Amino acid sequence: MTTKEILDKQKIYNQDELNNMKRDDLVEIMKEYSLKHNGLKKDMLIDAIIKRQEHRDDLKSKLVTDNSIEKYHRGTVEYRLPTLIIYRIIRDLWHDDIDVILNTNQLCSNYRWLLSIGLVSKELYKLISSMFTRFNLFSTKIYKQRVPLLSPHKTLAQQLKNSVINPLSVLKNINHLTLSMDIFRQLTDKTTTTCTPIELGLIFNSVTKLKLTHARDMPFQMHHCKSIIQYMPNLDSLTFFKIRLEAIRIYQKLQQIPRLTSLDISTVQLNKMPTESRIFSSSIRKLKLPMLLTRNPNILGENTQLTTLSVNSVGPEEIDFIRSQLGSITKLIVTVMLACMPGS
Repeated sequence: MTTKEILDKQKIYNQDELNNMKRDDLVEIMKEYSLKHNGLKKDMLIDAIIKRQEHRDDLKSKLVTDNSIEKYHRGTVEYRLPTLIIYRIIRDLWHDDIDVILNTNQLCSNYRWLLSIGLVSKELYKLISSMFTRFNLFSTKIYKQRVPLLSPHKTLAQQLKNSVINPLSVLKNINHLTLSMDIFRQLTDKTTTTCTPIELGLIFNSVTKLKLTHARDMPFQMHHCKSIIQYMPNLDSLTFFKIRLEAIRIYQKLQQIPRLTSLDISTVQLNKMPTESRIFSSSIRKLKLPMLLTRNPNILGENTQLTTLSVNSVGPEEIDFIRSQLGSITKLIVTVMLACMPGS
């Protein structure tokens, strides 16, 4: 599905329709548009919705293109093989050369030729776009040398935005997203972002699995958590890799992610052990914990749905935690075994 088609699916409301709605109905539209609504009166809600729709129309106008790919009609291209067989061949090639490849050094060349298939016709463009759903984006020293005048994080964030809104780009449906905290901050922080709420919605709306990776001296903060809640309504799996995640209220805020069922914080950097209880949502089914958190047996609620638990070690303190969860878990993963103390 192209960016323009995604925008076309969104319902448009005129002024009279909005005026006849109750405030609760307007709030639901604001939530659908990923706009803040707390404390706003009805007339202010209507103004915000109208402005958002005007920006949407402006963005759609920029996506109109005279490229022949956009004008292709299904059935006008004759193939030697039935299209269903062609699709199956391409899907199998994508699976073998991208999804399960062992030699990652070949990934770049494999992506290059598979993505080039999207240039054949609009049908194949949509097929490739539907499979190009995993995206990893990091900053590197090499990239920084090539673009000396710009921050590498800002440049990469800008390129990701441009790729998603570009009508000729196949990057439209990101389901699995891995970002460094630097790039995530450049995309979402008000002081650094060049993205509008609509553009952030296009980038993040389809994301179901998110992995945020280490950034020096850049902890994950409350406003980052709010961005995830606002722009990733379909998120069900979240991983923090070597990220500073110290404030206990952030763990509690993560409970507001409606579909989150998998959380990996096994490598987060903790300076002290949190003592609060029930800091994780009862809807979590897969949980990977760092050592300090496994020493608090009360971090999960009584009605937890936890089925898979991963811990970094098993010692006397961890055993108490595991015992408290044995009634629900069906799978236990231990990455490092520590010898128990004598008499334990």
